[in-house]
Amino acid sequence: MLALPWWSTPNLAPAPIAVAAWAVVSLAATSLGLSALKLVHFSIGSRAYRLLLATGLGYVLLAYLNLALGLLHALTLPLLGAVIVVAFLLGITSIREVASAVLEAFRRLFSSLRFSPFRLFYAAAAFSLLFTFFAALGPSDGRDWDGLSEHLAQAKAYLADHCVEPLWYDHHSEFPSTTEMLYTVGLAFGGQGASKLFHWGFGLLALLAVWTLTRRHIAPGAAPGAVWVVATMPIILWLSTVAFVDLPEVFFTILALDALLTWRRDGRPPDLYLAALAVGCGMAVKMQGLFTLAVLGVVVIFWAVRLRRPAAPVLASIAIALAICCPWYIKSFLVTGNPFYPFGYGIFGGKQWSAQQARDYAYQQATYGYTAPLPPQAEWEKLPALTKRFLGPRSPLMLLLAPVMLTFQPQYYEPRQPLLTALLMFSIGPMYLALAILPFVLPKPRAPAVAQLAALFLLFWILWLESTQLVRYLLPWLAFLAPLCGLALADLLDQPGPLRALASTVVVLWSLIALYFIGIQALPLAEVALGVVPADSYLRAACDVYEPSDFINHSTPPTAKIGTYGEPRVFYLDRDRIWADPGHSLLIDYKSATTPDRLVAEYRRLGLTHLLINQQFFGPVTSSPEAIHRLMAEAVDRHLLEPVNVFQRGRYVLLRVTPP
Repeated sequence: MLALPWWSTPNLAPAPIAVAAWAVVSLAATSLGLSALKLVHFSIGSRAYRLLLATGLGYVLLAYLNLALGLLHALTLPLLGAVIVVAFLLGITSIREVASAVLEAFRRLFSSLRFSPFRLFYAAAAFSLLFTFFAALGPSDGRDWDGLSEHLAQAKAYLADHCVEPLWYDHHSEFPSTTEMLYTVGLAFGGQGASKLFHWGFGLLALLAVWTLTRRHIAPGAAPGAVWVVATMPIILWLSTVAFVDLPEVFFTILALDALLTWRRDGRPPDLYLAALAVGCGMAVKMQGLFTLAVLGVVVIFWAVRLRRPAAPVLASIAIALAICCPWYIKSFLVTGNPFYPFGYGIFGGKQWSAQQARDYAYQQATYGYTAPLPPQAEWEKLPALTKRFLGPRSPLMLLLAPVMLTFQPQYYEPRQPLLTALLMFSIGPMYLALAILPFVLPKPRAPAVAQLAALFLLFWILWLESTQLVRYLLPWLAFLAPLCGLALADLLDQPGPLRALASTVVVLWSLIALYFIGIQALPLAEVALGVVPADSYLRAACDVYEPSDFINHSTPPTAKIGTYGEPRVFYLDRDRIWADPGHSLLIDYKSATTPDRLVAEYRRLGLTHLLINQQFFGPVTSSPEAIHRLMAEAVDRHLLEPVNVFQRGRYVLLRVTPP
């Protein structure tokens, strides 16, 4: 794999270069998006909303330009740079407006921090953004599991091959990949720091979207508290430091909700089209956006019938949403035969996937949530569909307990995490449970959007409970409650005496706790980003897979190809690689590999030269009872596989596939 600047291990550009790369690409994207909105005469709504939507739309358009390069096998640094120049040229008429808006935003922020009665809310949000900004500039460590295994790793593979082709070992690689396309250009010009700043930036945009929605539809005084509630969520703080795809989905969902509520209030079709643009961008980021479209689509039809709105704008809006996202789903259909690969296998099928893998996937997702263990998979699969729907996390009692357990026991909703880690990194915080109901208890007149937000959230809450109960999947819809929490805080702070003092104390304490949570995570990363600590030294201590990856990079020829077992985090490998575990794909025919010779023949057929095994997750090669382990152990005994090195007291083992 060819090592290019900023994305060969350890993939860390100097902070000024990373920031500059992110800022230039973001400016180009926002200008491009604003020009695109002007081109189609989408000029309604507030200036703040238009700029937010323009930024998101510009990112999506830029990602599609990068995808086009990848499909044409032209994903090179000069052409990626040319795309940025083209984006600037297409949006050149809007650059002055964008720059003016950024300067105005900074002016208003400093003014709010000095003079606003809600300056504590703004100060906590500002510090959270500052801490996470420097953390995002640091290298991805063991906390960034999906970034190292999928999102950054996919972008690095595309850059190495100069094209976007199926990574058949990773069934996630055929998901909509807008964010990964941004990570590609980030890695190319600013390393992983620039790439992670894109995710951090979407978190900033999400906060601004919550602020604008709350001011427009709830009450101006509720906006600071709404922003504070989101900005101090431990999971939002953690996500702002890693290379995931969840914060863009939060941003686009809130944008869509804002425009949708405006359409319901004012009845102007262009607002509905703006909502459709935002929903379509969300579906281009993550397949979860399909659920958002489905629920909001039903709601729009219901409102249109009830309010006697014309049907044509409703149908047009659905068409707009699908048009924005359809390139990703068409690509997946052409490549795999399944537009929603690997989901919907029973309907569409899909290459390098099987019915058994689909069943394994369904069983795994059914285990997420607070519950006693499910029956073994073989027994679970034999149960009637209705029975399965009310087992485990979906039993009536567990559904009732879910709000409390999600708040205080988040480890059940983010697998493989101990309680302390879950509270530090994956918790939604206590504010939603404490505050969201208060606007319906305190006797004050409310804007109609208060009840509408609550009703919409309940629809998505039911959907989440009945689907995959991962806390990250709830975030785009949980943000619906942030304006209600902000309204409750504004009401409490308006009360005289003990209630005001209690609310102020809670705000101060939770701000300090949340900032402490992110501070202890951000400080070591900031030291690396600022050059105080070398990236190599930090990663050897903070990322278990880095040491064996670095050894492989320096001790194997550039033509080596690595198969990994129990270890999908392949970003730090500067060699061609695949996930070799049974179940990820059908690249290795394990059904026919019934002897050591046949197993090694499969490795040779795929060109694998080495195997990197994480024995903590895969199991000890020499002592596990599974068939694959026995075959590997026999292959070692017969010198078909040769031990090369052992790392971290046996946690990792590197084997060489001997030539025939």
